[in-house]
Amino acid sequence: MNYRKFLLMMIISFFIMYIVMFLNISEINHYDTSFTRIYMAILMVAPMAVVMMLMMGEMYPDKKMNVSIIAGAIFVFVKRSILEALTDQRWRKHNLPLFYTKGFQQTQTSLLQIPGKTGNGFN
Repeated sequence: MNYRKFLLMMIISFFIMYIVMFLNISEINHYDTSFTRIYMAILMVAPMAVVMMLMMGEMYPDKKMNVSIIAGAIFVFVKRSILEALTDQRWRKHNLPLFYTKGFQQTQTSLLQIPGKTGNGFN
């Protein structure tokens, strides 16, 4: 197997993960392309690259390249997920309200679909 095919698998996986994030929208007008969704898809692909390389490393003969891929994926994951979340105040201000807003919207939608319940949560 060659490394171009591995790169192609990672690119395809990125797009699949990006699309899967939209499976929970209830209406097409709720679609929103944002940097956060792209960012999250990248964060999902990075550990997947590590797992795939560790599990299928025998298929890729260049050990230096394998170590480079693993190290690069770990670097991307740690840099983007942990360090950015701790140091970038803009990231926190944007993502935490987005997280809670999405959860609130899903809860409201679920409550509206339960017979005898309304979206205000008091019934």
